[in-house]
Amino acid sequence: MMKVTCSQKELENALNIVGCAIGSNNTLPVLDNVLLKAEGKKLYLAATDLEIAIECYIDVTVKNEGIITIPAKLFSNYISFLKEESIDLSLEAGVALSIKSKSSHTKIKGIAATEFPLIPKIEKEKTIEVPANLLIEGINKTIFACSTNIARPVLAGVSFKTEGKKLILATTDSYRLSESQIGLDKAAEEITCIIPAKTMVEVGKVFPKNKEMIIIQLSSNQIVFNQDGIILTSRLIEGQFPDYRPIIPKGIKTKAILNREELIRAFKRVNLFAKENNYNVKLEINPGENLLNITTESTEIGEEKAMVQAVVEGEEKTVALNSQYFIDVLINLDKEEVELQIESKLTPAIVISKGEKDYLHLIMPLKIE
Repeated sequence: MMKVTCSQKELENALNIVGCAIGSNNTLPVLDNVLLKAEGKKLYLAATDLEIAIECYIDVTVKNEGIITIPAKLFSNYISFLKEESIDLSLEAGVALSIKSKSSHTKIKGIAATEFPLIPKIEKEKTIEVPANLLIEGINKTIFACSTNIARPVLAGVSFKTEGKKLILATTDSYRLSESQIGLDKAAEEITCIIPAKTMVEVGKVFPKNKEMIIIQLSSNQIVFNQDGIILTSRLIEGQFPDYRPIIPKGIKTKAILNREELIRAFKRVNLFAKENNYNVKLEINPGENLLNITTESTEIGEEKAMVQAVVEGEEKTVALNSQYFIDVLINLDKEEVELQIESKLTPAIVISKGEKDYLHLIMPLKIE
């Protein structure tokens, strides 16, 4: 019968990590549980929703080895309310876990580990190593442009592709597109796959944003992310990501440099009225006055014209865009100034941080009435 002594803080942290894999509408009761396995000098934890699995381990004192599954939310909440440094865990008769500390003693009923789904071990075909901070930054700059339309699964994921010494992440919902390029220390194996958006969101949550390498292993239908004992396994999306390179404007006629925070505030004011018209706004770049004018059509509640100071290079341009899409990209950029590039009213607008070379965001134009 399992019997271990462990650190409350380390156990709480591990439960928070694997808990990211617990779904909200599980059809099987055991999927609401976390697997606990005491073996050697480790306590192994795992959770899955059958699409994603997250595993990790902590160092513990193992007096007896054993295995059980326990309701994840209840167990995690209970452990978070304990502040003692040391906790004793042991199995009781009838598939229950005893939790003892200096100030409390409780029992939580579980489910036999034999009912917990087997987490598949990947037969790796390709491997790539990426610094965690760069990968997570790339995810944050692209994930918001994924589609939520399940009718087109390939757009509900992140294109994950290597080109020499670059890893390229790309997302699109067909109205906007984000691409982030991550430099690698050495040329990588050729990789082309589509990773579910949910998986990439969880990667951003469970792995620390440090400079340590995340080891990524792929097979034909699965991907594994691994760093310092945290392992996230996910299925891949079948299909081919659309070739978006041809729609990237090549003949930019106008550029405007703007303060990012000032532009966010302007769009938020405009959105109060633009939401009545599906966030359709008109942008006018005025080189003579070095201004970006953002206007809404008159709606039942009113209208707005926001004027933002800009450093403009090129011709006067007018284009209609979705204002909410603009806010989505601006809040995910991290530089003080942003650059708006326009070719024509019929081609996508480009939004990047000023001078940025490894990222671009496209917003498809709307029809100007």
